[in-house]
Amino acid sequence: PPPGVPAMPSQKRTLDDAFKMHCTCPICMDEFDDKVFQCTNGHALCGACHGSIMAKVAAQRKCPVCSEKLASIRNLVIENLIRDRMAPCKYGCSATELSFDARHKHQSICPLRPFKCPYPGCGTEVNCNNATNHLQWSHSVPVARSNKFELKHGTQLSFWVLGVAHPKHEFVVVVAKMPRDHDDECKIAALSFVQGDGPRSQYSIQARG
Repeated sequence: PPPGVPAMPSQKRTLDDAFKMHCTCPICMDEFDDKVFQCTNGHALCGACHGSIMAKVAAQRKCPVCSEKLASIRNLVIENLIRDRMAPCKYGCSATELSFDARHKHQSICPLRPFKCPYPGCGTEVNCNNATNHLQWSHSVPVARSNKFELKHGTQLSFWVLGVAHPKHEFVVVVAKMPRDHDDECKIAALSFVQGDGPRSQYSIQARG
């Protein structure tokens, strides 16, 4: 606006607005929230996308904006701004004004963080709040209400998934049959933490023959 004329609300820009406008990865379009890399011309991208590009053959390691050769140059100015910035949870829950450490700790267990369905041929991404419901209603996956469950010997399924729902935590257990050299098959199991109040390190899976 002209000198002496107050800016209209739509013309005002806060530091947070400027961060959202300029500190966004040009590939995944997420706001920078950890390590930030840049090309020799100063174009920045997030650590995850930088890692994906650097995993390619040398001739394809190029900046997505200017196509200059991409190296492992960190943008420490933006990284320091990220660490000093109070920001809300990136998944859109009610957690706001979180410090860098508190934000990352919260986002690792946020009930709205994305969960990719492990059911064969699905791959649908839902938030963790709806993970066991999705498995139960979309794929008729059983949801156990106990910390003990059994996959009986001789079960003919090649892929088996179970939702485990407790009052304070939820898991998804995936059991798959794999061929072995000296036997017909063996079963492998994977435990995925979905959500809960306690630290994830307190939970584990035990298989008994």
